[in-house]
Amino acid sequence: VFKDGDPRYALTTWIRSNIPKNSKIEVFDQLGDVASESLFYDYEILYLGNNSKVDSSKNFFYWLKAPHRIPHLNHIRDHGSDADYIIFSHHNLSDFLKKKEPPLSQSYIPYVITYIQNLFANKTDFRLIQKFEYINKKKESQFLKGFYHFENLWWYPAPSSRETTRSLYLFKKMIAN
Repeated sequence: VFKDGDPRYALTTWIRSNIPKNSKIEVFDQLGDVASESLFYDYEILYLGNNSKVDSSKNFFYWLKAPHRIPHLNHIRDHGSDADYIIFSHHNLSDFLKKKEPPLSQSYIPYVITYIQNLFANKTDFRLIQKFEYINKKKESQFLKGFYHFENLWWYPAPSSRETTRSLYLFKKMIAN
């Protein structure tokens, strides 16, 4: 039931149909949170300085075990990503784009907020090519401030977890390295 409207499935299907195998895809989140982990084997996944073609250990997405995290983030800040595609996910993009400092949960990835803001402002060599989101979005109740529910309670069910109900954005590099 959830699979049909889950943007992670839609993104995975789109990638497999439209992106050549072995392309470099940068993620700033665990791959399983944005797409099928099976992409790990067919594409070169970049995560905080880890590269799936070099390191495929069980700790690949564990940020504390990413020894090249800071040099990689410095490279992104100074030169941009070396990936062919970037996947970005967030449950509230408009709030994220207004931030100046990373939330505590993302303080381990300095510069990413500025870089993502630049992606959406077309100030990088990447352009947004696809957006995937739940059809049935959450909205705030008109009767109970601070209480959120799905727009349609009967169709297109979506998980209630804040971590899985997100929009996914796929960017493509438009200028060769």
